[in-house]
Amino acid sequence: MLSLERIIVAGVAYLAEEGYEHGSLTCSNILLNTDGDIKIESKGKPHDIRALSSTMMELMQKYVKEDGAIGIDNLHRWPSNSDALRFLSATTSASSAAELLKHPLLSRPYQKESLIGIISLAQACMRGRYKYTRRE
Repeated sequence: MLSLERIIVAGVAYLAEEGYEHGSLTCSNILLNTDGDIKIESKGKPHDIRALSSTMMELMQKYVKEDGAIGIDNLHRWPSNSDALRFLSATTSASSAAELLKHPLLSRPYQKESLIGIISLAQACMRGRYKYTRRE
């Protein structure tokens, strides 16, 4: 998941550098192909980088809060001192995507190959042949 967040924020930073903002960014308009390439699809009028908050929540806990609040419900999985939760918090106050790219969560090495492995796992699970069971 860390690689995916980094590439999404890099895409938003690129758009900002070119004078564009997305704002309506959601998991449904972030496209990932089987080669691990990510495309941010634009639909509707763009606003600002705050949409990253909802995208992060959906990536972290598979849903966004109905009341619009930014946060994670399962603090056992995402402790308050984790880089992921700190990054989520930063999405509400950062002045730019370039600022978010400097966050420690996104400083880890990115490997496109890891996304390709995740895609393969997801495709196998979608076919109903496998079920992923998380170890506690």
